[in-house]
Amino acid sequence: MLPARREVWVSRHESWERRRFSVAHEVGHFLLHALDDPQGMFCRAADLRADPEAPSGCASGGETGFAAELLMPEPMVRREVERPGADPLALAPLFAVSDLAMGFRLVNLGLLTALPVDLDRQWQQWKA
Repeated sequence: MLPARREVWVSRHESWERRRFSVAHEVGHFLLHALDDPQGMFCRAADLRADPEAPSGCASGGETGFAAELLMPEPMVRREVERPGADPLALAPLFAVSDLAMGFRLVNLGLLTALPVDLDRQWQQWKA
């Protein structure tokens, strides 16, 4: 995020869903921290945490929670999960987020106890 230039940069090598989440995360930086750090802030994969409330190398961590709530509002996620026959892990396309982002949202809302093994593997590869 470069607040003075009013720019957000995201990697073109990431999926559309991942870039969308990154932009929401950066909007969170702007709203939460732009006045504190007008020079800008750069997040790297290694800075991010599964728990949006955990501190990270890119500010307070609140920006990830902001992005999650903006793109996957809790009431909407809960409503979809509670539908008869719902597959919570199939919700990612409905919210236009990655499977990994949806998995973390479900865990952080207490709707899953842990990431499924394949999503945990994706997380480990992505942050490396």
